[in-house]
Amino acid sequence: MHELFAQSFIAACSPSFLLESPIDHYTDLNGKTLLLHEERRDAWERWAQGLQIAPIKPNRLVRLDTMSAVVLAAEQGVGVALVPARLSADRFAAGGLVKLFEAELTTNESYVLLHRPEDQAREDLQELTQWILSECRVA
Repeated sequence: MHELFAQSFIAACSPSFLLESPIDHYTDLNGKTLLLHEERRDAWERWAQGLQIAPIKPNRLVRLDTMSAVVLAAEQGVGVALVPARLSADRFAAGGLVKLFEAELTTNESYVLLHRPEDQAREDLQELTQWILSECRVA
């Protein structure tokens, strides 16, 4: 087993959403539409607790069944989402998403690379493993 990187989430939205609904402080999230992954119903509460701020009071909470749907909805200007920080790096770089704050919601989850013990000696698998590990260290 190889640990690749820890999972954390960051508040983000589309540039157009931010232009229409300026957000400069945490409290500016009050009254906005928040996007939420159905499997992480307490994410916004945990994020606020981690920042030691009052819970956010959205005007609307949109629950989606996949994290990719949450990210796409945020990119399309539906609202503000907690997106996977590391996995969304390309979207931030391309300008599809804007980080609202530097504060991240850390989790006790990590991405790991596993392979079967009987495949340990495979040269192609070893090369692939080394490539994945080097790519994860770069980001």
